[in-house]
Amino acid sequence: MMLFGPAFSPYIRAARLYAAELGMTLECSMAPFGERIKPGSAEHQALNPFGKFPVLLTDDFKLFETAAICRYLDSLAGDKSLLAPLTQQQRALVDQWTGAMAIYGRLYTMDGFMLELVFPKGENGQPRMDVIRDHLPQARSFIAIVEQQLSQHQWLAGEYYSMADSMLTPFLDHLTRMPVLDDQGPIITAGSACADYLQRVRARSSAWVLAET
Repeated sequence: MMLFGPAFSPYIRAARLYAAELGMTLECSMAPFGERIKPGSAEHQALNPFGKFPVLLTDDFKLFETAAICRYLDSLAGDKSLLAPLTQQQRALVDQWTGAMAIYGRLYTMDGFMLELVFPKGENGQPRMDVIRDHLPQARSFIAIVEQQLSQHQWLAGEYYSMADSMLTPFLDHLTRMPVLDDQGPIITAGSACADYLQRVRARSSAWVLAET
Protein backbone atom coordinates (compact mmCIF):
# COMPACT_ATOMS: atom_id res chain seq x y z
CA MET A 1 0.00 0.00 0.00
CA MET A 2 1.05 3.56 -0.60
CA LEU A 3 -0.46 7.03 -0.84
CA PHE A 4 -0.54 9.15 -3.95
CA GLY A 5 0.15 12.75 -2.98
CA PRO A 6 2.76 15.21 -1.69
CA ALA A 7 4.28 14.62 1.74
CA PHE A 8 3.52 18.18 2.93
CA SER A 9 -0.25 17.88 2.37
CA PRO A 10 -2.09 17.93 5.72
CA TYR A 11 -4.37 15.16 4.44
CA ILE A 12 -1.45 12.97 3.41
CA ARG A 13 0.14 13.61 6.81
CA ALA A 14 -3.14 12.76 8.56
CA ALA A 15 -3.42 9.38 6.81
CA ARG A 16 0.23 8.60 7.50
CA LEU A 17 -0.11 9.61 11.17
CA TYR A 18 -3.09 7.33 11.63
CA ALA A 19 -1.34 4.47 9.85
CA ALA A 20 1.63 4.92 12.20
CA GLU A 21 -0.73 4.81 15.19
CA LEU A 22 -1.94 1.45 13.86
CA GLY A 23 1.61 0.17 13.55
CA MET A 24 1.77 0.61 9.77
CA THR A 25 4.30 2.52 7.69
CA LEU A 26 2.57 4.23 4.78
CA GLU A 27 4.82 5.79 2.16
CA CYS A 28 3.67 8.56 -0.17
CA SER A 29 4.73 9.62 -3.65
CA MET A 30 3.71 11.79 -6.58
CA ALA A 31 5.01 9.03 -8.85
CA PRO A 32 3.28 5.90 -7.55
CA PHE A 33 3.68 4.08 -10.89
CA GLY A 34 7.18 5.30 -11.71
CA GLU A 35 6.49 8.58 -13.52
CA ARG A 36 5.34 11.74 -11.73
CA ILE A 37 1.62 12.43 -12.06
CA LYS A 38 0.81 16.10 -12.50
CA PRO A 39 -1.81 17.43 -10.05
CA GLY A 40 -5.14 17.93 -11.76
CA SER A 41 -4.15 15.91 -14.80
CA ALA A 42 -6.25 13.22 -16.43
CA GLU A 43 -4.04 10.64 -14.73
CA HIS A 44 -4.76 12.26 -11.36
CA GLN A 45 -8.50 12.38 -12.01
CA ALA A 46 -8.45 8.71 -12.95
CA LEU A 47 -7.37 8.05 -9.36
CA ASN A 48 -9.64 10.68 -7.79
CA PRO A 49 -12.24 12.35 -10.02
CA PHE A 50 -12.11 15.47 -7.81
CA GLY A 51 -8.37 15.87 -8.36
CA LYS A 52 -7.51 15.87 -4.65
CA PHE A 53 -5.15 14.05 -2.30
CA PRO A 54 -4.61 11.49 -0.87
CA VAL A 55 -5.42 8.34 -2.78
CA LEU A 56 -4.61 4.99 -1.19
CA LEU A 57 -3.27 2.54 -3.76
CA THR A 58 -2.95 -1.22 -3.38
CA ASP A 59 -2.39 -3.95 -5.94
CA ASP A 60 -6.09 -4.23 -6.75
CA PHE A 61 -7.85 -1.39 -4.93
CA LYS A 62 -7.81 2.40 -4.75
CA LEU A 63 -9.53 4.63 -2.24
CA PHE A 64 -9.75 8.41 -1.88
CA GLU A 65 -10.88 10.69 0.99
CA THR A 66 -8.75 10.78 4.12
CA ALA A 67 -11.38 9.62 6.60
CA ALA A 68 -12.34 6.68 4.40
CA ILE A 69 -8.68 5.73 4.08
CA CYS A 70 -8.21 5.89 7.85
CA ARG A 71 -11.27 3.76 8.48
CA TYR A 72 -10.09 1.20 5.93
CA LEU A 73 -6.64 1.04 7.52
CA ASP A 74 -8.26 0.62 10.92
CA SER A 75 -10.26 -2.33 9.58
CA LEU A 76 -6.97 -3.99 8.60
CA ALA A 77 -5.29 -3.36 11.95
CA GLY A 78 -6.71 -6.31 13.89
CA ASP A 79 -6.16 -5.96 17.63
CA LYS A 80 -4.42 -2.61 17.05
CA SER A 81 -7.67 -1.06 15.81
CA LEU A 82 -8.46 2.23 17.51
CA LEU A 83 -12.13 2.13 16.52
CA ALA A 84 -13.02 -1.41 17.59
CA PRO A 85 -12.99 -0.72 21.37
CA LEU A 86 -15.26 2.33 21.07
CA THR A 87 -18.99 2.50 21.64
CA GLN A 88 -21.34 3.63 18.86
CA GLN A 89 -21.56 7.10 20.39
CA GLN A 90 -17.79 7.37 20.69
CA ARG A 91 -17.37 6.36 17.06
CA ALA A 92 -19.97 8.97 16.08
CA LEU A 93 -17.95 11.63 17.91
CA VAL A 94 -14.81 10.49 16.12
CA ASP A 95 -16.62 10.84 12.77
CA GLN A 96 -18.00 14.23 13.81
CA TRP A 97 -14.62 15.72 14.70
CA THR A 98 -12.80 14.04 11.83
CA GLY A 99 -15.25 15.53 9.35
CA ALA A 100 -15.11 18.94 10.98
CA MET A 101 -11.33 19.04 10.89
CA ALA A 102 -11.19 17.85 7.28
CA ILE A 103 -13.58 20.60 6.14
CA TYR A 104 -12.91 23.55 8.42
CA GLY A 105 -9.22 22.93 8.92
CA ARG A 106 -8.62 23.65 5.27
CA LEU A 107 -11.28 26.36 4.99
CA TYR A 108 -10.06 28.36 8.00
CA THR A 109 -6.33 27.73 8.03
CA MET A 110 -5.24 26.80 4.51
CA ASP A 111 -7.29 28.65 1.88
CA GLY A 112 -6.01 32.20 1.47
CA PHE A 113 -3.80 31.81 4.53
CA MET A 114 -1.11 29.15 4.87
CA LEU A 115 -1.40 28.27 1.17
CA GLU A 116 -0.66 31.89 0.33
CA LEU A 117 2.62 31.64 2.20
CA VAL A 118 3.58 28.30 0.64
CA PHE A 119 2.35 29.12 -2.89
CA PRO A 120 2.37 32.95 -3.01
CA LYS A 121 0.30 34.63 -5.70
CA GLY A 122 1.55 38.19 -5.26
CA GLU A 123 3.81 40.32 -7.41
CA ASN A 124 7.27 38.85 -8.06
CA GLY A 125 6.23 35.63 -6.34
CA GLN A 126 5.68 37.30 -2.96
CA PRO A 127 2.87 36.42 -0.53
CA ARG A 128 -0.10 38.76 -0.57
CA MET A 129 0.09 39.89 3.05
CA ASP A 130 -3.23 41.74 2.81
CA VAL A 131 -4.95 38.47 1.85
CA ILE A 132 -3.19 36.61 4.67
CA ARG A 133 -4.19 39.21 7.26
CA ASP A 134 -7.77 39.20 5.99
CA HIS A 135 -7.92 35.44 6.67
CA LEU A 136 -6.17 35.61 10.04
CA PRO A 137 -9.43 36.08 12.04
CA GLN A 138 -10.80 32.84 10.55
CA ALA A 139 -7.69 30.94 11.60
CA ARG A 140 -8.00 32.35 15.12
CA SER A 141 -11.68 31.39 15.28
CA PHE A 142 -10.78 27.82 14.26
CA ILE A 143 -8.15 27.65 16.98
CA ALA A 144 -10.62 29.04 19.54
CA ILE A 145 -13.05 26.20 18.79
CA VAL A 146 -10.33 23.57 19.01
CA GLU A 147 -8.95 25.20 22.15
CA GLN A 148 -12.35 24.99 23.83
CA GLN A 149 -12.68 21.28 23.01
CA LEU A 150 -9.15 20.44 24.13
CA SER A 151 -9.59 22.34 27.38
CA GLN A 152 -12.27 19.77 28.28
CA HIS A 153 -10.75 16.57 26.87
CA GLN A 154 -7.30 15.08 26.49
CA TRP A 155 -7.93 14.27 22.83
CA LEU A 156 -10.18 15.86 20.26
CA ALA A 157 -13.05 13.35 20.37
CA GLY A 158 -12.72 12.48 24.05
CA GLU A 159 -10.26 10.68 26.30
CA TYR A 160 -8.88 8.43 23.55
CA TYR A 161 -6.63 9.16 20.58
CA SER A 162 -8.54 8.78 17.31
CA MET A 163 -8.33 9.56 13.62
CA ALA A 164 -9.82 12.96 14.50
CA ASP A 165 -6.49 13.74 16.16
CA SER A 166 -4.57 12.53 13.13
CA MET A 167 -6.67 14.92 11.03
CA LEU A 168 -6.22 17.88 13.36
CA THR A 169 -2.50 17.52 14.07
CA PRO A 170 -1.12 18.55 10.65
CA PHE A 171 -3.08 21.82 10.71
CA LEU A 172 -1.85 22.69 14.19
CA ASP A 173 1.69 21.67 13.34
CA HIS A 174 1.68 23.93 10.27
CA LEU A 175 0.21 26.82 12.27
CA THR A 176 3.05 26.69 14.81
CA ARG A 177 5.42 27.49 11.92
CA MET A 178 3.54 30.63 10.93
CA PRO A 179 5.24 33.98 11.56
CA VAL A 180 3.63 36.43 13.97
CA LEU A 181 1.30 38.46 11.77
CA ASP A 182 -0.28 41.00 14.13
CA ASP A 183 -0.07 42.49 17.61
CA GLN A 184 -2.08 39.59 19.06
CA GLY A 185 0.97 37.36 18.86
CA PRO A 186 1.27 33.74 17.69
CA ILE A 187 -1.86 31.90 16.61
CA ILE A 188 -1.00 29.05 18.99
CA THR A 189 0.36 30.48 22.22
CA ALA A 190 2.67 28.81 24.72
CA GLY A 191 0.79 27.16 27.57
CA SER A 192 -2.48 26.98 25.65
CA ALA A 193 -4.52 23.79 25.37
CA CYS A 194 -3.45 23.47 21.71
CA ALA A 195 0.23 23.86 22.61
CA ASP A 196 -0.05 21.25 25.37
CA TYR A 197 -1.91 18.96 22.95
CA LEU A 198 0.90 19.23 20.41
CA GLN A 199 3.40 18.26 23.08
CA ARG A 200 1.39 15.09 23.76
CA VAL A 201 1.16 14.33 20.04
CA ARG A 202 4.89 14.83 19.52
CA ALA A 203 5.63 12.42 22.34
CA ARG A 204 3.77 9.60 20.59
CA SER A 205 5.49 6.94 18.50
CA SER A 206 3.74 8.23 15.36
CA ALA A 207 5.46 11.63 15.63
CA TRP A 208 8.15 10.55 13.14
CA VAL A 209 5.62 11.41 10.42
CA LEU A 210 5.67 15.07 11.51
CA ALA A 211 9.46 15.11 11.63
CA GLU A 212 9.67 13.99 8.01
CA THR A 213 7.93 17.06 6.60
